[in-house]
Amino acid sequence: MTAATDLRSLSVQDCHRMVAAGILAADERVELIEGQLYTMAAKGTAHSAAVTRIDQVLSRLLAGRALLRFQDPVQLSDFSEPQPDVAVVQLDPLDYEDHHPTPREIFLLIEVADSTLRCDCDLKVPLYGRSGIAEYWILDVQERCLYVFR
Repeated sequence: MTAATDLRSLSVQDCHRMVAAGILAADERVELIEGQLYTMAAKGTAHSAAVTRIDQVLSRLLAGRALLRFQDPVQLSDFSEPQPDVAVVQLDPLDYEDHHPTPREIFLLIEVADSTLRCDCDLKVPLYGRSGIAEYWILDVQERCLYVFR
């Protein structure tokens, strides 16, 4: 018998099979981070408004130069497939129909923190850094503060 603290890491493929089998709903708000599933926080009105504003500004600035993806997965490794609020990624002829963007295709990731600032800082900053993400922003909508990590 194993100790209660023994955990089994899930792979990205394990999670995709769980969706295919109906164990996880395709629209279930979970993220795979370093082999563990995390429930994503509900989006509040301030969070939604901030994502809308980011969309409006970046769409104008980056039209034809980069693709914006909102709350869609990025695959950082075989064990991490988070869903950042905004991913600024390289243009892809298939719009990533055949895969999720990987670190070499990602210019910038943005998380909008309404109630998730601690998780975004403690969990995602190190994850994105280890994964080779060049730039990561956290927009704290409560304090109206932007944190930039490179």
